[in-house]
Amino acid sequence: MKHIRWNDIPYEHVNEHFRRKLAWDGKLMIALTEVDKGYVVPPREDWLTGEDAYLRGDAAR
Repeated sequence: MKHIRWNDIPYEHVNEHFRRKLAWDGKLMIALTEVDKGYVVPPREDWLTGEDAYLRGDAAR
């Protein structure tokens, strides 16, 4: 994977409480997500496809 700087990637505003940055190098995609405190993310019906997810922040503690 090549070096990608998060500061070079603009935010995609999914809605007023949820924003993300997506990095893709042709083989691997990684996302940085930010959610406002108190916002409840609706559950996904098509959850992950067997890949791992990582959650970091106050909610993960």
